[in-house]
Formats: sequence, C-alpha cells, structure tokens
Amino acid sequence: MSRVAPQTSRADPWAVASNAMAELRRSGDATQRVLIARAMGALGLRELVEAWTATIPATKELAPVITKIREALPTLGPSELRVEERIQNARAALTASKDLARQLGPRFEAWSARQGDRRWFRAKDGNLVCIDPTKDIDEPGAFLRFGDERGRAARRQLPPNKSVGGGPPSPVIVEGVASAAALRDLFDRYPRLPNGSWAALHVIEPEPDALLDALAGNDFSEFVAQDRTYFHVGSDAVERLLVLLREREDDWSKFNCLADTPAGASSDLQGRLDGMVRARGDAYREARAANQAVYAGRDAAWWAERFRRASAGEDEPLRALIVTTRFSTFIRHSSADIRDAFEKLGVRARLLIETDDCSCRDGLAMARAFGDFQPDFVVIINYTRSHVARCMPRQVPHVCWIQDAMPHLFTPDAGADVDPLTIVVGSVFAQLCKQYRYPDNRCLRFGVPASSAKFRAEIRDNPAHDLLVVTNHGETPREMAERLDNECVASGGPKGLLNAMGEQLAGRLDTWDSGFLDDWIRRTIRPVLEHFNINPMGDNAGSLHQQAARPLVDRLLRHRTIGWAADLAERRGARLVVAGKGWEGHPRLGKYSIGQIEHGAALRELYSNAALTLHVSAAWIFHQRLHECLLAGSMPAMLFRPEDVAGAFRPAREQARLSMLPTCSLLDDRRLHVGPWDDPIVATSLSVAQRLASRLTGSRAQTGECEVWDDAMRALETGLIPWRNGRDVEVLPDIRELDTTWDQVRFIDALSESFFRTPDELDALLTRAKEDPGWRRARVEHARKLVEAAFTYERAAEGIVGFLGESIARSARVTPIAS
Repeated sequence: MSRVAPQTSRADPWAVASNAMAELRRSGDATQRVLIARAMGALGLRELVEAWTATIPATKELAPVITKIREALPTLGPSELRVEERIQNARAALTASKDLARQLGPRFEAWSARQGDRRWFRAKDGNLVCIDPTKDIDEPGAFLRFGDERGRAARRQLPPNKSVGGGPPSPVIVEGVASAAALRDLFDRYPRLPNGSWAALHVIEPEPDALLDALAGNDFSEFVAQDRTYFHVGSDAVERLLVLLREREDDWSKFNCLADTPAGASSDLQGRLDGMVRARGDAYREARAANQAVYAGRDAAWWAERFRRASAGEDEPLRALIVTTRFSTFIRHSSADIRDAFEKLGVRARLLIETDDCSCRDGLAMARAFGDFQPDFVVIINYTRSHVARCMPRQVPHVCWIQDAMPHLFTPDAGADVDPLTIVVGSVFAQLCKQYRYPDNRCLRFGVPASSAKFRAEIRDNPAHDLLVVTNHGETPREMAERLDNECVASGGPKGLLNAMGEQLAGRLDTWDSGFLDDWIRRTIRPVLEHFNINPMGDNAGSLHQQAARPLVDRLLRHRTIGWAADLAERRGARLVVAGKGWEGHPRLGKYSIGQIEHGAALRELYSNAALTLHVSAAWIFHQRLHECLLAGSMPAMLFRPEDVAGAFRPAREQARLSMLPTCSLLDDRRLHVGPWDDPIVATSLSVAQRLASRLTGSRAQTGECEVWDDAMRALETGLIPWRNGRDVEVLPDIRELDTTWDQVRFIDALSESFFRTPDELDALLTRAKEDPGWRRARVEHARKLVEAAFTYERAAEGIVGFLGESIARSARVTPIAS
C-alpha cells in the first residue's frame, strides 16, 4: 500500500475530495479514503469526517492516521443542517413574500414531508452538502450535492451593477436556481446603489421543489421581501414573467439575461424578450408622432392666448407636468412641493417619477405622459430642452428650474436651448448669461424655497436638542476628493489632480478669512493647475473651479464647523444631533448621527426640537434649510463668511443700478452715486453690511488682491454706491428677480444676529439662545414671517406661471415658433 501523502494547506479541499472519490471508485485505494476524510475536516464537515474515517481500514500503516483524524474531531462543531431548520428557512421566505407564498404554498407541506429523506450539511465556507442517508457514505450516488457552489456562483459573468442614465441598472432575469449559494450571490452582487436605486431581479424556476430546496439553505426572508425581487415558478413561469413586463413596460428599457441551468439560456425566452424591446421602441415612436401631431400648430401666439384665457377663467386651468426623479432626495421633494403649490394656485399638476427604486423613467414614459395629460407646460429640474428634445414636442412651453450647478448647464451651446417658449428659473447664475448665452430676459432668479404647509410649527422655548445639523454630506473631504479624482480619471483626466487640489485647499483653509471665496480658491488651486499643465485662465480651469474646488471647500467648511459643534458637545455637554446620509460611519461625528430623516413631518419635528440649526455653505446666503428651520421654529446658526458682507451689500448695489437706470443708461459717469438718504433699501442694506463688515479682522480685508472686494469696502466706508464702476453691468445682467431687493435685505437684517465666525462665537450664540428664550423667539418669529411672505413654493409657483405667460406673450409679438 502506498504511503499517505500529506495534504498541503493550499489544496482546495473540494477538489481534493472530489478527485479522491473518483480515484477511489477506479482503484479502491484506501489512501483516497484518508484524503477524503481530511478534506471533509478542512471543510468543517464533522459528521462526514466521522463517516469516512469509519471506512478507512485499520491497518498498521493507517492506524496512526485514523487516530490523528479522530483526535482532531473535537475542534469541529456540528455541521448538519437539521430538517427543522431547513423547513423554518423555507417557511420564513414564504412568510416574507405573499407572492412567493401564493406560488409555493400549495407544494410546501408535501415538500416538508420529504425533508427527512435527505441529510444536509453546511461547510464552514457556507457551501451545502447533501447526501442520501439510505446509502453508505462511500457508495456511488451517496452524495446528491457536493462541491464549491459558492465559488462557481462567484465566477459567473453577471452584468455590472451600474446606474443607467442616473437610475437603476437594467432588470436582471435569471433562468433557474442552481443552488442556495447562487441565489445568495445574486442578491449580494446587486446591492442598492448610492443614489438609492437597485436592479430588479426576476428569477424563473419551473420546478417548485428546486426553489424550495434553495430557499431552505439559508434565511432569505430579507431578500425575498424586497420590492425589487420577483419569483416566477412553475411550468408557466416564463409566460407570467412576460405578462408582468408588458404591464410595467414604462419601467424598463432593456434586460440582462443569464441562465443558471445546465442547458444554458433559453433561446426562446431571449427571442421573446428581444421582441418586447423592439415593440417598446415602436410604441415610443408612435407616441412621439401622436404628440407631435397634437402640438404642431401651437406657436407662441396660441400659447399666449391659452395662458390669457386660463388666467381670466375663460378656459380650463393650466396643466403642468413636472418631470423628476426619486433618485435625488432634494429634487424629489422639491418637485412634490412645487406640484402642491401649483395645485394650490389652481394649476393641475402631475409628477412624472419612477414607480419604485428599481424602475426607470425614459422617453417612453415621458411621451406617454404627454399624450395622456397634454400639459400646457413642463417643469424639469436641472435640464434644458435639448436634454429631453426627443421625448417631448418642441412646441411645449418648458421651465428649466436650476437647483444645482450641473456641468451640462455650463456648455457653449446651452443657452441656445432657451427658445421663445422656454424660461430659466431658480439659481440662475450670472455666468450662464455672460458666458453661455442664456438670454437674461427669459431668466427668473430666486433661491430654493420652502413649503410652509409642510414645515410650519409652533416655536418651543425648551427644545430637546441644542444643536442640529441636517445635511447629507457625511462623506469626508478626503473621501470626496478621492471620489472626484476617480471620476476625473474615468472621464479621461489626469490621475491625482483632484486629490492634489483637495490637499491644497485643506492645507490653506485657514488663510481665507476675508475677501471673496472664489478669488481665494483661484489663487489656492493655481499651483496645482500649473503642475498638471492646465491653463488657470482656460475653460477647463473654470469647470474644475465650479464643479470640484468649490464643492470641496464647501465640504471642508462644513465638516470643520460641525467639528466645532462636537467640541461643544464634548466640552460643555451640549446636545448635538446630526441627521442625514453618510454620517453613521464618520470617525468622529458618527456617534451623533441619527441617520436620514424623511423630508416632511419627521424633519419638521426635528427642526422644531432644536434650539439652533447649524448652517454652513460656501454658496449664497439664502438656502432652503434656513427657511425650513425658521418655519418649524428653530433659529439658524450660520457660519459667517466674509463674502456674506457682499451678500448683504448686494441689494444696495442692485437698487442703485435700478434706481438710476432710467436716467443714466447712456452715461458712463463713475461719479454718479446713490447714498443711504436716496432709498430705504440702500440704507438698510448698507447698515447690515457695515455691521457684518465690522466683524472682519486681520489685514487681508483690503490688500488689493480682489478689486471688486476693495470697491465694496470703499462703498461701505463712504456710504456711497457707484451706479456704474465698469463691471456692474456685466456682473448683474438683466435677470428678473422673484425675491425683490427689499425681501432680500429685510431677511438678511433679520438673520444678522445669527452669524458666527469662530468656535467661541458659536458657543456664545448657543448660550444666548438657551438663556434668553424670549430673544430667540422674537428673532425666529420675525424672520419666519419674511419667509412666509417671500420664500415659499407658493410664491415660486405664482412667479413661474406669471413669468412664463409674460415671456410667451412677449415672444408672440416678436418671434413665431417653428413647427
């Protein structure tokens, strides 16, 4: 008899056991029995080690080996998956899914009764082994299931789990259930994406018992309960799958198909799915053609009359289609709020949004919505007409609502999308008109509003929390820079650019204490741009500044300031709460996290229970968070940026320009000024700006590094606002402001006591808010009255409808709309 070879640690015990069983059947060599017993031990299958060891002949040569194997048995725990546990696993899956219970319930009792006919064991790597207990362990056919099924499942070539068009991945259709391991691997490979979407999973299994066997192997109740999981069981499984896909034709555009059966993919199924995709394309083209026929004759004059008659009550109310997505938390609730505001105004409004987290909304859904609803105008957040040109007729009035500085809005031809039937509203950046050809006479600027219906609450004098932070920016600045760097590389940019930019901004953050933030950013990142051979004055540098550097600084300021709040919590026992996505895993702030809060009643209650709501932003002073927390009765605590001085000063400059424009439009006399005695808006704006500017310290306030900043400082010192200084006309194009200069300056004045610059100032603000609830109540009540009057969705809805009608009427007198 040959000598027993030692088993190496690198050997795959599944392969060793399988090969040894095959050799045993050929040669009968007892050495193979030793190899099998050892392999079973390596897999943690104690009962099978015992069974195989009992088959090894107790010869003189093998007796010591047998003894050694048996001595190691106590280190192994039981591996058998008891019948009761398997039945419980299967029952839990059926309990978690009513649809699965409907399909498998009639077979469950008979299946359960047969479970004693087999014995199942779980290896320590999670694989399952099944044997026939009526046969000897070394008898052919004793092993009904044996092998590294988890490894085989992991090696399958599955479609990538990537977002398609900002939504979920395409649905995944799997023919057959090879094993519990394959089923678990399917769920594990398609987790929820960061945007909240995930792939729909359709599992086809003609044999109910095969699916029950797989479900019995693990507790799958969590997975089968997911609303993205569909099981199609039985001989008619394919037919029922196709019926469901036809019923939800708007929710998909294509499929990913794979087979987990020995026979491979069914060509019949693949062919029928391909046919459905082609039919869907035909339906899309038909819907587009029908919509075009309906809207073809509606030019600006037609729409001007439609808006006039609706406004006068001579025609049915206007209809607004709001195209949105559930995969952006902010856009999703903003769209719902403007929908409600339109309805309150008398406009019939409809949201076009994905059905659930695994559905898409592409051109077919939009085309069908136009055909069914026939809107008088469409509102789309952050997208111009060309982005949806194939989905909606050109003759439909379009409202492009800008919420964020998205890269696709800052392209050379973007302004050409703003045709005579389009208006641009919301965060209308002056750069859009100056550099990207957006027509300023079709732009209506306003900040992000708040819903008074959703957030109005009583002011509490003894709230439960001292400091509240509400933001989804839990990702650290370093993690953000790494993510942006990877995105830059993926789009063809140089590796390391964004990481270097993040390090440079973080390392020099303390050098910014006055002057315009954007100027400081440009100076700070210039060495990085030059190192990577990027022209600091070129278009690429401008995009990097807007899309990367500024958001990075915003994140740096936010995390630093929330760190100050954590210091207060640890040093003084202040009660800090951090709400939003991504904070749970933060190395320091995670312990204050309460997770994401649903926008609505839960968030209103959270605001209402906070003495101060922390607000940190590198952007303009007006922000939805301020409006919401004030409506709910919380006082904002705002990080003061030197640039906020310019924000307070801006209404004075704007009013000076407007007040003198009728008489001085043809002059270039820089000696013409407006003073506080000329206008109450100018007086109030100057007063607030001067109070804020008095808080600036250090020598960098007037270094001459920023000419516009120096001009502002001189105006604050003298009280005189130049009507024209060679830049005002370019910096402030003729954009309509929904929030009037008087609204803006009064709101800034009401918030002027809520600013802080340092940790000590935040401490002092919190102390006053807690010790003087009357002062806090008065400031909140005053500020929120201004919010209710000027910064709500109701005001925005009224402004949008009025401005759109006015713009169309103006276009009807000037420019016909081509069909």
